[in-house]
Amino acid sequence: MLDYMSVSVVTKQELEARPSSLQYNILQSLPSVKTKNATVMLEVGVPPDASTDLIAKKKTNVSINLSWTPGFNNFSPIHGYKVTYRVSGSNHWKTARNFSGGTAEEQLVCGLEPLTSYEFRVRARNYIGKGKHSEIGTLTTHPNIAPTITKFVFSNANELGSVTIECASLDAKPVPTYMLIKQKETGKTLKRVTGKSLLSYTISNVTKTDTGLYECVGSNKAGVGSKTEQFTVQYTPVTTILQNKVNTIDQTDNSLPL
Repeated sequence: MLDYMSVSVVTKQELEARPSSLQYNILQSLPSVKTKNATVMLEVGVPPDASTDLIAKKKTNVSINLSWTPGFNNFSPIHGYKVTYRVSGSNHWKTARNFSGGTAEEQLVCGLEPLTSYEFRVRARNYIGKGKHSEIGTLTTHPNIAPTITKFVFSNANELGSVTIECASLDAKPVPTYMLIKQKETGKTLKRVTGKSLLSYTISNVTKTDTGLYECVGSNKAGVGSKTEQFTVQYTPVTTILQNKVNTIDQTDNSLPL
C-alpha cells in the first residue's frame, strides 16, 4: 500500500538530488509551467520492506552478534536500522541501535546475561520513512564457564637470574580472577589480578630459596579451578678447597755420636 502520493514542481538540480523518486516529465500537459528547467515530479513513497533471517553470527555468555537480510528498499536506499531486544517473555524492549549506526547489516549486542533467552527485531528506514519490524528472532547466550588452568609455565632460570611465571584459563567465561600462591610459605599470595586473561609474575634475582611448589588459582561466577607446579632453581654448587699446612718434625739429633 502506498504511504502517500504528491505532485510538485522542482528544478532539474533538485530532481537529480532525489533519484529514488518515480519521475515523470509531463511539461507538455501543464502549459502553466513556463521554465525550461522545471520538471513535474510524481512522487510515490514506500518505506522499506521488513528484514528477514535474523541469526547470531557469534555468541558469548554476555553478547550476541546479530545479523539479518534486508528487505526490498522500494527504490529508496536504506540509510539506517533500528535494533531492539528484550528478555523472552518481557514487555520491555531495549534499543541496541537507533538508526544512527550506519547501513551495516549486523549489530553486536552486549551487556546480556549468561544462559538467557532474548528476542530481537530489526526495523529499516529509507528516505521515505520507517519500515515494519522484522519477525522476532529468539537467541540464547552461552553459559558461564568455570576456569580450568590450561597454561602454567616457568621460564628457565639460573641462580641470580630472573624467572617469569604465567598462568591462564583460556576458555573461562567471564574472565577469572587469578591468584599465584607459593605453598611453601603457608599459602602466601604472590600476585592477584582481575579482569585480565593472563597472570604474569616475575621473580628477579632468583636464589635457591625460590625453589618450591607454586599454585595458580582462577575463580569466576561459575566456579574455581587450580593447578600446581614444582619450580626448582638450578644452581652450581660451590666447592671449597681447604689447604692444610703439615709441619714435619725431624726427630733425628745430628749432634749425637754415632
